[in-house]
Amino acid sequence: MLSLFVIAPLMLNAQEFPIESHVDACGDGSQEMSDKELSEMHACTLRQRDAMGYLMDRWEGYSPELREACLARSQEGNKADYVALHECLKDT
Repeated sequence: MLSLFVIAPLMLNAQEFPIESHVDACGDGSQEMSDKELSEMHACTLRQRDAMGYLMDRWEGYSPELREACLARSQEGNKADYVALHECLKDT
């Protein structure tokens, strides 16, 4: 079931919507976890998925400059965090 949440690698072009796996932000459940840890991972994955879906529907409505600036702010390394990206775009 957890594999359903894994998406293709990130595309860093701000013109296109960045598609990213939630594994880097939330974990993949490959190691033994307590019920609490599993619940937190699941909640994180759902937050990432919901933010991703919201942004996918609205991506073209944001200016290219704003998309690029918020992508840069929401990335950790070369991975995008959809919750952080949503917060950045929502706050501007």
